[in-house]
Amino acid sequence: MLIYYNNLRQNFYNLIIHFKLNRSIKFLKKMSTNNKSSESSESSSSSSSSTILKENNTKENDETRSDSKPPWAEAHRIAVQNNQNTYTDPETSYIVMTELFHKQRGYCCGNNCRHCPYDHVNVKKKVLEK
Repeated sequence: MLIYYNNLRQNFYNLIIHFKLNRSIKFLKKMSTNNKSSESSESSSSSSSSTILKENNTKENDETRSDSKPPWAEAHRIAVQNNQNTYTDPETSYIVMTELFHKQRGYCCGNNCRHCPYDHVNVKKKVLEK
C-alpha cells in the first residue's frame, strides 16, 4: 500500500510540474506572438522608404547586439526553446537554471539568480549592491 501511495504521489507531482511548464511555455509563446504582431503593424503603417531604412537599421543593430551579447545568452535561449530547466554556462561550466524553471517554482528564492523573472525581490540588499 505504501508503494502504491508513493507512486501515486510522484505521478501527481509530475503532472503538476508538466502543467506548470506547459502554462509557462504558452505564456512565452503568447508574448512572442504579441510582440511580432505589434512590430508588423508598426512597419505596415510607415512608408516604404522608411521601412527599408528601418530594416537596414535593425539588421545593423542585430549584428551589434549579437556581438555584445554574452555567450550564456544563446545557451539560455536554446534551453528555453527546448523546454529545459537548466543549461551549462559556456564560460564557467556552471549549471544555471532557466527562466522557465524559476516560473515553475513560482517565487524568488533570494539567491540572485541570473534569469530571475521576479526582479530579485527576496535578495538581500548587500548581495544586490555587489
